[in-house]
Amino acid sequence: MYSYEELLGRSESDDEIVVAFADAMDLLGIFEEHSTEVLGWEGWIKYPDGTFGHSQKYQGTGDLSSMSQAAAIALIKSTITQAQNEWQEQPEVSNAKLLFCITTNT
Repeated sequence: MYSYEELLGRSESDDEIVVAFADAMDLLGIFEEHSTEVLGWEGWIKYPDGTFGHSQKYQGTGDLSSMSQAAAIALIKSTITQAQNEWQEQPEVSNAKLLFCITTNT
């Protein structure tokens, strides 16, 4: 498992946490351990030419701030895993990569 700093350094965005599936799951584990409030996620697509866009199919969650930290992280882990599994079976965009933008209270 990578450190929080290493995982943030792998983000595809300087302004937001935008990472691949494995890094997203590692970050969620760190957030859980450190009681970091996670507010939601949304799917991003990295196209073959290196540009980015928002996924039309994997919209993620709405604002989860009214949920307990444990419940929000459990929901996010579950829905990110489902999105990744669906993407692997039939990607929304051929030769592109599904990324996960995770929003926290920090």
